[in-house]
Amino acid sequence: MNNPIQPIDFQMKVVSDCHSIDKTLENVNNYVDTISGYFDNEVVNNQTLQQNLAMKTFETLAVNRQTLSFKKSKISIESEIDKFLSFQTSEKTRVSYENHIKHFLKYLDERNLDFRNLTVDNVDSYLLSILSTYSSRTVRLKLATLSSFYKNLIIRHPEVFIVNVFHKRKLPAIKDQFEKDFVTESELNVIKKRLTELNRKDVVTVIDLLNKYGFRVGIFTDMKIDDKNNWTSISKGEEKKGRFTKKEVNLIYKYKILETKVSIFQNAFNRVSKVLHSQRLINCKPSLHDIRRKVILDEVKENGGLAFLETSQKYHKNPLTTFGYIKTYKSR
Repeated sequence: MNNPIQPIDFQMKVVSDCHSIDKTLENVNNYVDTISGYFDNEVVNNQTLQQNLAMKTFETLAVNRQTLSFKKSKISIESEIDKFLSFQTSEKTRVSYENHIKHFLKYLDERNLDFRNLTVDNVDSYLLSILSTYSSRTVRLKLATLSSFYKNLIIRHPEVFIVNVFHKRKLPAIKDQFEKDFVTESELNVIKKRLTELNRKDVVTVIDLLNKYGFRVGIFTDMKIDDKNNWTSISKGEEKKGRFTKKEVNLIYKYKILETKVSIFQNAFNRVSKVLHSQRLINCKPSLHDIRRKVILDEVKENGGLAFLETSQKYHKNPLTTFGYIKTYKSR
């Protein structure tokens, strides 16, 4: 015959288990549901044991609430913003992200809401309020920034931020005011010729590299090249790596590509493309980032629809992002 469960042993087990789990409200509540079944299996109805367990659960819950409240109070929004922005290598991205976050915090402050205690309804109300002021594309950018910011908060403070309330919020489809016009190889050659005439071989070198490899221009910001021409860098917070030819490395060092701010290349390229477009020598006013769009589009067209996913994996995490690059394409 099985020996009956001893109350003191059972009590010690439950109390010990309570202290071994992570002290979060969710875990405590789940644990209460788990141990409640033990009472039905007791050989002897021990009312004292039930009362002791109930009191211990109540005390654990109370301590947990105090602990959670204390941890929340120690989280500084200024420090969290600084930490989040430090992961971004592009100065333009940092400024944009900071503006998006501060815009949202102003909204919270005006409504006496705490960034540590948000609900999905709070997020939806915010999105509804800005959709009347900003374009759908701008709202999506703000949403993406805040979702990334809260994802970072979850990683840094998992006991406080359990769910990303910005994740998968529904928004209206993006509506572009004008149809996109993609730069072609012949137009890039016109731009490169004008830049050469202006003695801007540094920008020409950047164009050639972007057009060959399809990476973002920000890749040059933290790029390191070893003695075997292998390179590593950070783009959009992710580590990237590859290999240049010896000729390409020589040009990179000759024109000090890694020592120059990316914005200098961007500004020079934009000025020339704007002038050439006004002179009707090219059919659009591309930016350096549009070269990446061209590379992706050319590769998709060359490989055909069946190779779309393979192409997408080279350039983006999500195939929908790649699709967004090419869906408005019009042939000339």
